[in-house]
Amino acid sequence: MATNNNEAVSGIKPPGYLHIESDNKSANWKKWRQQFEWYATAIQLGKKPADIQAATFMSIIGPDAIDIYNSFNLNTIDEQKLSIIIGKFEEYFAPKNNISFERYVFFKIEQHEDESFNEFITRIKTQANKCEFGTLLEEMLKDKIVFGIKSTQIREKLLTEEKLDLTKATAICKSSEQASKQLNEFENNNKSEKILTIKSKNFRNEKFYCKRCGSSHKARECQAYNKLCTKCNKAGHFAKMCRSKIQLKQKNKINTLEENSTSENSDESFIGQLSVGNSKDWTESVETANTKFTAKLDTGAECNVLPNFIVQKTHACIQPSRTKNLISYSNNRISVLGEVKLQCKIKKKTAKILFKVVAERVTPVLGLNTCEKLGLIARVETLKESSSNDDFEYDIDLIENPKFEIKPTRKVPHAIRNEVKQELDRMVKLDVITPETKPTPAVSPMVVVRQKGKLRICIDPSDVNKNILRRHFPLATIEEIAADIKGSEYFSLLDCTKGFWQIKLSKRTQKILTFSTPWGRYSFKRLPFGLSSAPEIFQEILTNLLSKFKNVKVSIDDIFIHAKKKEELQKTVKEVIETLKISGFKLNQSKCIFEAKRIKFLGHIVSAKGLEADPEKVKAIEFMKTPQNKKELQRILGMITYLNKYIPNMSELTNPLRDLLHKDTSFNWEFYHDEALNKIKKVLQNPPVLKLYDVNKPVTLSVDASSKNLGAALLQEGQPVAYGARTLTKSEQNYPQIEKEALAILFGCKKFHEYVYGKELLVESDHKPLETIFRKNIQSAPARLQRIMLNLTPYSPKITFKKGTEIPLADFLSRDCDTSKLNDYQEEDLKISIILPTTFDYTEELIKATKEDPHLQLLLKTIMKGFPEKADQLPTELHHYFNFKEELTYFKGLIFKGHKIVVPKTQIPQMLKYIHQGHLGIQSCLKRAHQLLYWRGQYEDIVKLVKSCSACEKTQKDNTNHTVAVKRIPSLPWQIVASDLFELKGKQYIVICDSYSGYLDFQSLKSSSSTEVINHLKQWFSTHGIPEVLESDNGPQYMSREFKNFQKEWRFTHSTSSPHHPQGNGLAERAVQTAKKPTKEMQY
Repeated sequence: MATNNNEAVSGIKPPGYLHIESDNKSANWKKWRQQFEWYATAIQLGKKPADIQAATFMSIIGPDAIDIYNSFNLNTIDEQKLSIIIGKFEEYFAPKNNISFERYVFFKIEQHEDESFNEFITRIKTQANKCEFGTLLEEMLKDKIVFGIKSTQIREKLLTEEKLDLTKATAICKSSEQASKQLNEFENNNKSEKILTIKSKNFRNEKFYCKRCGSSHKARECQAYNKLCTKCNKAGHFAKMCRSKIQLKQKNKINTLEENSTSENSDESFIGQLSVGNSKDWTESVETANTKFTAKLDTGAECNVLPNFIVQKTHACIQPSRTKNLISYSNNRISVLGEVKLQCKIKKKTAKILFKVVAERVTPVLGLNTCEKLGLIARVETLKESSSNDDFEYDIDLIENPKFEIKPTRKVPHAIRNEVKQELDRMVKLDVITPETKPTPAVSPMVVVRQKGKLRICIDPSDVNKNILRRHFPLATIEEIAADIKGSEYFSLLDCTKGFWQIKLSKRTQKILTFSTPWGRYSFKRLPFGLSSAPEIFQEILTNLLSKFKNVKVSIDDIFIHAKKKEELQKTVKEVIETLKISGFKLNQSKCIFEAKRIKFLGHIVSAKGLEADPEKVKAIEFMKTPQNKKELQRILGMITYLNKYIPNMSELTNPLRDLLHKDTSFNWEFYHDEALNKIKKVLQNPPVLKLYDVNKPVTLSVDASSKNLGAALLQEGQPVAYGARTLTKSEQNYPQIEKEALAILFGCKKFHEYVYGKELLVESDHKPLETIFRKNIQSAPARLQRIMLNLTPYSPKITFKKGTEIPLADFLSRDCDTSKLNDYQEEDLKISIILPTTFDYTEELIKATKEDPHLQLLLKTIMKGFPEKADQLPTELHHYFNFKEELTYFKGLIFKGHKIVVPKTQIPQMLKYIHQGHLGIQSCLKRAHQLLYWRGQYEDIVKLVKSCSACEKTQKDNTNHTVAVKRIPSLPWQIVASDLFELKGKQYIVICDSYSGYLDFQSLKSSSSTEVINHLKQWFSTHGIPEVLESDNGPQYMSREFKNFQKEWRFTHSTSSPHHPQGNGLAERAVQTAKKPTKEMQY
């Protein structure tokens, strides 16, 4: 109504409402404000009173902006000032631009294949407005046109133009594009007229040589139409005309035989394949009449086939056969000599099998009927791994003003690099991920986890998860299951494998879920593991998909089916599998359970009787140890007191035990104490103490680690849902306390995976340093702790510190359970390599020196025991270690700070010698040391060593300060490189250096000619790519006509320094010094 009234008053249509429900609110606001300013000018709004101006603005802007306006909380005076209102909206919608990033985007723009020049110039001008180029704007636009235009012919024309400016460049591009369109239209018209003339004249009656069948015939009379080639197995041509490069040897030739008749009375029968062997064939060993042979299982064959040379070994008599021939698709007939019936033994099964006997020496074949009769094959409903349904697309919901981060690439151990790359390539082929080349708002690190011998690639989207708006889709509760299963006697459980990969991601979401690898960036095209919203999204899709089935319940990737009768269950299971198949979901056959009387689901045992507690949840309580002294009994009673509000008649149950704690009573355990303890165990293992798990309530994991055990309790609203405990392996018992405590978290998550996966998880621990280390970058943690943290990535635990007295359940489970009866854990140790220019013998010296260093031995005891809460509780010599106590660990005789070795005092001189090997400078030595080693005072020791080195002093270059000239900073490796020549010991060398990374390489020259220089540059360019800019001095090799032709042919810019001013080519000059220095110093 407001818009219509304004139009009625002024006769001029105002702008439409401002749309704020879009991805680019800032751009929408700028366009709308521009329209409003034109409208205000047109109706002379500025001449009207201030309150009318403000009211007009607010009536036009639309209802979506009212809430934003109300959030400004303007006073009565400011509400009537249009400039203040517009200023507030400007602040609200103003984008927080990163100028460096916007310029990076600008420089990367290139004209798209189907993009007109007008569209291209509009796009680069729009981006340039975000870059704040100032007076350089026209120059930048001109250069972007030259290097971003897709046509090489137009680019050459622009580069040859003298005094090219933006106006000239635009005119040349427009005129060239128009001329190109007109020329293409002219040529296409001529070509089509010519072709039409030829066809109308000759098409009907002319015979031509056919490349499909090899003969001459009229159109559409090819004999090879729909025929299968016996060479490449594709339809539409004969083998003699096949262009396939695959040349199958005659002995491996496959005859695929045509289906003719299924009757034994037929003169001719068909068989799927006859061959002389293939490594991919399904085969079985057959034993008959003291003769063994291997037969191929062929589900396409109607009969069994046996070559005559095997029949002769059995001495069996060949009988006449009504089947005379086996016919191939290429009409080749294989004669049948007869048939023979043999008593055969296959996989401990014995049966009489009828074979057709042929003269050719082929692989024996067992046909479909025989394979099914002997149970060698089974009909299985399968779902393709790569299939997906485009109906399921997830567009990520984000909080207002999300803040993403660009995370650095994590290193991949060399031992598994090939395996990781193969898995990435496999995921690309499956259309799960795709290589990403364009800028993205977020980059997450890659996480590699090994499960059951296979690598699984996920991402660590912890920063992305902070910005996601969760849908919190409700899960099926155990109370609903209990009500639904009444009367049901048969149960099935289906498990979806890689279900998340069936969910397609929107283009916007793909960009957000980009991750970095050593081979570049990739974006997920399918829903990845590790995303906080992934489980509930999958739950919602699967629940809606199967909502038509009344007796089906879904819990993320588990599908629970129940029925009163077996036939009813079979029918439902079949329909559910068919529904999943149509939608592209795949099932994990090894985890599916069919037609069971008792089944485990949502942590409970489901049967015709109803619901029962899972024995695994309470096994830790069942194996509670009998206390041996008053201290152990106090710990048990402390845990029971923690649960007293859930235990009826608690004082009556515990009185016999409390009597043992009296000061005047000695600790003598009697049979009635056992009876009391057993009653308490039963109470703890059943309701009301043990709570039924509720999928819609938050979960808390309470964990603790003692010197030999781990304990974990799963809680909801402070009440236990499940208990778990296990013994530490011998090597784990040597872990520092911080690693034991982290291992307890991992144990609890793995133990209660079905309860905690996909939920917000709060972890209670009495080890305060864990709070700090889990908030830091994972790369700052010690290697073994990194592994534990990577394994915890799918659970996204939030660690909170609680005193040991506040988590009595976990404390009790880690100390007072007989965990020897609970262990189903296989030790997984960590391999550590010391990357150092030394031998294994020297590693032993480091270990020996660590043992003999009293300072490090004191530190080791503190690491194993755990650091105190305050630094002043430590010995004075250990105070400086307190600041990075979370990074310290011990492994196989060495102490590590993160991944660095803490060097014993006696070995520091030897380490300094290794660090300064090659007479590196101060910064290079510091860099090498920081990668591998740590000791207190490291910086001062290295600086002192380098400055006191006589060889370094003799070759030291006198660096005079000069005015610094600002050069272009590259944004990519090998974008800008520098090259130079130098002479050393009478030999000529060429050096090249990358401006982005500092990487340099140099090689000797046979001669100092331009040809020799160009050949070496070509080798480097072929290996690393052609740079955008090559910098050099004005040497004759770089200024020759031959080099200019090379530059033009390979399309790179050649930048030269000023004559007699080598500092202008400083990057190459520095590379020459670096290349010369080690060789010179070797003389001293």
